[in-house]
Amino acid sequence: MKHIFPTLLLLFPFLVSAEIYKCIQPDGKLGFYDKPCTAGAAEERITLKSKSIDWVSRLRSEKSSSIQIIDVLRKDGDVTIKYEFTTKSASNEFVRLANNVSNMPVVLMKYIKPKEGNLGRAEIKASNKPNSLFDKMKRANKQ
Repeated sequence: MKHIFPTLLLLFPFLVSAEIYKCIQPDGKLGFYDKPCTAGAAEERITLKSKSIDWVSRLRSEKSSSIQIIDVLRKDGDVTIKYEFTTKSASNEFVRLANNVSNMPVVLMKYIKPKEGNLGRAEIKASNKPNSLFDKMKRANKQ
């Protein structure tokens, strides 16, 4: 049986999503294995869940304080984020960050610029689905 080192599990929890077995042998030795314990050993099954951070959580933690995320909608693999912002450059930076952390194309769907002390409002959509508007633009640029 292969040993799984608990120290590695603690150092790299984001890589782990598995079931391991804690085995206490009759002589008192403790071991962790990826298969059930041998006969005669006390066994405890431990299920480890992945702690990987989804990209929207990462976006929330890395965004500028001048951005306020209002709503996040998830549907059919697409993610739509509605947000408020103080300046156009802050909004542009947020869209770039979303594009980087999502690893998906991000499209600005709606943009209302800030006016007279009010925050601007915008909506972006991250999707891996084909976008017919972009396809038309690509074809037009090739001509």
